[in-house]
Amino acid sequence: MKTILKQAVIIVVLSAIVGLAVNTPLIVRWARGEFRDGFVSLKEQGTYVIIGQEQAMDLFQQGEALFIDSRSPAQYAHGHIPGARNVPMGDVRKEDLLANLNSSKTTPVVVYCSGEACLDSFHLAQWLSDRRAFDKIFVFQGGWDSWISLGLPVETSDDQK
Repeated sequence: MKTILKQAVIIVVLSAIVGLAVNTPLIVRWARGEFRDGFVSLKEQGTYVIIGQEQAMDLFQQGEALFIDSRSPAQYAHGHIPGARNVPMGDVRKEDLLANLNSSKTTPVVVYCSGEACLDSFHLAQWLSDRRAFDKIFVFQGGWDSWISLGLPVETSDDQK
């Protein structure tokens, strides 16, 4: 019995050493603070819900949600989720763009940007929430990168003409 316990302790210690050795570069980067900007705390979340690929696909397939692309107009023109409207987070005309959406306050809204590391969708969702523009605001955390990686439908600005 002592032998088994001793072996279990040795396995746990060796596993911890190997884990630390393999992840040392990430641990060093984390200690320097490189990852802090990439995470959103619950305090920052506000009144929107973070969703993943499956929920975004479901909302898209239901056809009732308004998808808002928070990327730049050039990125949007190159490709976006079909039917999505472009409201770039950095655009000073956000109020005008919001007014032109012609959507009901009760319409579910899904905001996305380029991918998981992009925070524009979170900032735009918070901006929409602060203005009480929509009752249900979702942030598609995987964003455009996740959408295209699954081979889901894509639309370009040329498709809309």
